[in-house]
Amino acid sequence: MVLNINGIQDNIIKINSAIEAEDKEALYELLTLFDRLYSKEIPEISDSFEEVKRYNGTLFRNARVVSSILDDYVTTHSCICFSQIESDDEELNKLISSSFRLYNNNELSLATEKIWDAFERLKTYYSPTLDKLKSVGKIIDDMSDGCAGFREMYEAEFKALTKIGNDFRIRHHETTKIDISDSRQYNYFYKRCLVLISVAILYLQGGSAA
Repeated sequence: MVLNINGIQDNIIKINSAIEAEDKEALYELLTLFDRLYSKEIPEISDSFEEVKRYNGTLFRNARVVSSILDDYVTTHSCICFSQIESDDEELNKLISSSFRLYNNNELSLATEKIWDAFERLKTYYSPTLDKLKSVGKIIDDMSDGCAGFREMYEAEFKALTKIGNDFRIRHHETTKIDISDSRQYNYFYKRCLVLISVAILYLQGGSAA
């Protein structure tokens, strides 16, 4: 079972803040919580907490260890869903990988900007043989596989994401763009864009329907 990645990311921020503030009480409470939440899937956390309980002077060291363990877990399990569907466009892959790193570091605005760069790159997949608009049309043809209902759905999604990228302050920062003041909105934008990209690549690479 993969643990809740968003919850882990929130807890990494909490423990790092407690380390920086040298808040021993908060650190001990967080390590107790992490032992309960994560030790079954990540036994090293339980080992670190046991050392804290047994020996004085190990709290901050083990808190940093636990933070690093959780960060490694997030990186591994956030990226695994994409590792099976890399495209044959290396630049596209780099953009997506970069977006994952930023997302895992909780740099949500930059991660969203990067995944939108990947979306724009995806739209030119069949360029220069086809211009950008026709390239998008061919991608949608691949994804819909002759089904008018799917074609209509994917056309609407490509248009919707393009409009979001143009209207909101994601890739463009003119004063006329809609500002995003709540980071939770970035989570929505990022994941919505990533889903469309990942499914498109499955079809472009001839991925299994299983």
